[in-house]
Amino acid sequence: IWTRKESFVKACGIGMKLDFSSFSTLEDRICWQQDTYFFQTIQPEKKYFLSVCTKGKNTGIIVEKVNLAEL
Repeated sequence: IWTRKESFVKACGIGMKLDFSSFSTLEDRICWQQDTYFFQTIQPEKKYFLSVCTKGKNTGIIVEKVNLAEL
């Protein structure tokens, strides 16, 4: 839930100013100030979650594991 909430406030451009208890991200979309935002969450590794929030439907998340030393 935390990664979805964080991705939502970033997508809206309001940052951490919005009280996280004032909205829910349990559904795959949320309507806020006349806009609809969509969530997608994946678990790329056992202990980690990644969430993306977009204004308008997203087409999917592609995650590629890279070696930091190779960058």
